[in-house]
Amino acid sequence: MEEFLREWGSLLLSSLIFIWTILSFFILYKQNKKIAYLSNKLEKNKHISNTQFDIEIAIYKEISSQLFKTYLDVYALYPQGIYNEDNDIDKRINNRKELYRKAANSFGVYQDLIRSYEPFINEKIFIQFTDIANEMKDQIVMYPDYRIREDAESFMRDSGHKLIYSFKKTKEISKKRDDLMKSIRKHLEDLKSKTI
Repeated sequence: MEEFLREWGSLLLSSLIFIWTILSFFILYKQNKKIAYLSNKLEKNKHISNTQFDIEIAIYKEISSQLFKTYLDVYALYPQGIYNEDNDIDKRINNRKELYRKAANSFGVYQDLIRSYEPFINEKIFIQFTDIANEMKDQIVMYPDYRIREDAESFMRDSGHKLIYSFKKTKEISKKRDDLMKSIRKHLEDLKSKTI
C-alpha cells in the first residue's frame, strides 16, 4: 500500500508539474503577446512623435526665417540709432516708398505663412506669431502717413507722439521676437523629450 501511495503521489506530482508547465507556457505566451503589442504601439507612437517633431521644426524654421526678413524690413522703416537719408526730397520719398513696398510685401508673405500653418503650430506660439504680425502691421500701415505723404511734416507735428511711439515700437517688436524664439526652443525641446 505504501508503494501504491508513493506511485500515486509521484504520478500526482508529475501531473501537477505537467499542468503547471502548460499553464506557465500559456501565461508566458499571453504576456509576450501583450509585451509585443505594447512595444509595437510604443514604437508607432515614437515614430509619430519623431515625424511630428520633424514637421514642426520645418514649419518653425520657415516661418522664423520669414519673420526675421519681415522684421528687418519693418525695422528699416523706423530704424534705431543714427541713419542717413538723402537730402533731395524726391529721392528721399522714393527711397521711403521702396522701403514701404518691401516691408508690405515681406509682411504679406509672413502673414500668409502663419495663416497657412496655423493648424500645425502650437497655440501659444501661434498667438505670439500673430501678436508680432499685428505690431508689424501697425508699423507698416502708419508709415505712409508719417514718412511718405506730401504733408508728412505737418502730419507728424500734429501726431508727433504716434511717430515717436512707432520708433519705440521697433524695440518692442524685437523683444517680442526674442520671446517667441525662446518659446519655440522650449516647445521643440519638450517635443524632442517626448520622442526619446
